[in-house]
Amino acid sequence: MIVITCPGFSPHGGIRILLEWANRLPDVTILNTSARNNAPSWFNLNPSVKITQSPLVIKGADILIIGSPHGIKYQDYGAKRTIIFLQMMEHLFKSNDTKWMNMCRQTYTSPHPMILIAHWNFSWCLKYGRIAPTYYVGNGVNLNDFPISEKSKDGRTVLLESPIPSNAAKDIDKIGLRVAEQLRADGYRIISYGLLPMNGESNLVDEFHLKPSLEKLNDLYSEATIMIKATRYDARSTAPLEAMTKGCVTARALTYGDDDLIHGVNCLRSGYNEDDLYDNAKQLLTNESLRKQLSENCIYHVQKWSWEYYMDRIKEILFDHPNAKLSLL
Repeated sequence: MIVITCPGFSPHGGIRILLEWANRLPDVTILNTSARNNAPSWFNLNPSVKITQSPLVIKGADILIIGSPHGIKYQDYGAKRTIIFLQMMEHLFKSNDTKWMNMCRQTYTSPHPMILIAHWNFSWCLKYGRIAPTYYVGNGVNLNDFPISEKSKDGRTVLLESPIPSNAAKDIDKIGLRVAEQLRADGYRIISYGLLPMNGESNLVDEFHLKPSLEKLNDLYSEATIMIKATRYDARSTAPLEAMTKGCVTARALTYGDDDLIHGVNCLRSGYNEDDLYDNAKQLLTNESLRKQLSENCIYHVQKWSWEYYMDRIKEILFDHPNAKLSLL
C-alpha cells in the first residue's frame, strides 16, 4: 500500500499534482492532514483511491509519500519506505511563521529520499544542508481533463491568471494586473480567473471568474490568445502547461521557476519585472508568426512530456528500481 499525505483538497495546482500521482500509482490511500473531512469534488479521483484522516494508516505501509511540510511529522511513523515529494520551497509562502519555517526546514533536510520538480529548489535544499538522495522529475498534464485543441485565436483576448496574490511568493506587486490594465488601454480584451476575488479591482478586466470549473478553465484557455502569469517564485506551476493544451502561449514573469517554460521556444519569459512582462506580452500579441510557432511548440511539449513519461521515472524512484538514475547528488 502507498500512502500520500495531502494538506486538504482546495482546487489548486499543488493539490492537483498529488491527486494525479494518486490516480497513477497502485493501491493508494490519501492521508488528508487538514481539519476538513471532505473530498476533491473538482477532481476526477479514481474510485480505487481511498481517503482517510487517520495517520494509523501509515503503520506498515509499503511507501509513505509526504506531499507537503504539513505531513513531515509522519516521516518516521512506521512506513517501510518514506519519500519526500517537494513541490516548492514552501517557507516562502509564510516566511514570518516560525512554526511553519521549522516544518519546512525539517522537510528540506529530511534523511529520506526526496523527489522534487524544480532545479532551483534543489539548489536551495543544498543550502539548507540536505545530503540525502534527491531526484528531479516534472509534471505532466491530464489530457482527459485538458484535451488538446488547436482552435483559432482572435488575436485580441488576453487571459490574466491569478491577479490577486495568495501568499508572499506570488505576484505581491500585482505587475500582472498592471500589465493587463495597460493592454486593455491598448484595446485588448482582458479575461481573468483566480482563487481570490478581485473586489474593487474587478473593473480593470472585462471578465473575472472566481475558482472556475474545469469546463470553464478549458473555455478560457481556448478563448485566450495569450496568458499573462506573474509570480516572484514558483517551482513548476500548472496553469501555463494547461494553457499549452490549447496553444495558448504564456508571457511569464518570475524570479525562479517553471523549468518547462523556455523563452523563445514555448513562451516569452522574463524576471519579475513589469516593463519586461508588458514588452513580452505585446510582442506575442503583435508578432503573429512568432506566436504561431510558439503555440505549435506548446502543444508538442505537453504531448511529449506527458504524465506517462514522468510516471515511469517516478515509479522507478518509488520502487527503488536499480535503473533509477535520476539522482542529482
